[in-house]
Amino acid sequence: MGSQALLAVAALAFAFPGLASAQPGGAEREARLNQLFSQMSVDTGVRVITPQLFIDRGAFRSITPQAVRIEYGGEVLPVELGDIRSVEVEGRHPIQGMLWGLGSGLLVGSVGGMLIGSFYCTDPFDCESDERKGAYIGGAALGAAGAIGGFVIGKYQISWRPIFP
Repeated sequence: MGSQALLAVAALAFAFPGLASAQPGGAEREARLNQLFSQMSVDTGVRVITPQLFIDRGAFRSITPQAVRIEYGGEVLPVELGDIRSVEVEGRHPIQGMLWGLGSGLLVGSVGGMLIGSFYCTDPFDCESDERKGAYIGGAALGAAGAIGGFVIGKYQISWRPIFP
């Protein structure tokens, strides 16, 4: 008898797929999205995912009770609140990015410079002072260049912070 009941439930799910696929709490989701977008300032960078659409680097424009308007690719698209599966906002952390860039550029540049500078030194114990001096100078020069490059690149780093679901 149990297998017949299970078969009947499965048949109903296939016969009426709208009932089985409806997500509970649709009104609550829309209310939460409406609140999130209402608190957002115009031109905030957003990343929105729906079943039919992926907006990678859009800009928030406005909100209506049923849809949000996002500029993407030069045009403003209305996105239904009920279709939205995830939302991320753009964040910039210039100081953190500059420090990470400075540190990683310094590390990579100095190790690379020391490797290049010590290219002719085949045995570490028999290296002459000129070869050691070349390794130190190469490490310092490429370390400084890497630190400056990482500092500048890190300043413009973009991070995405999920706010929904």
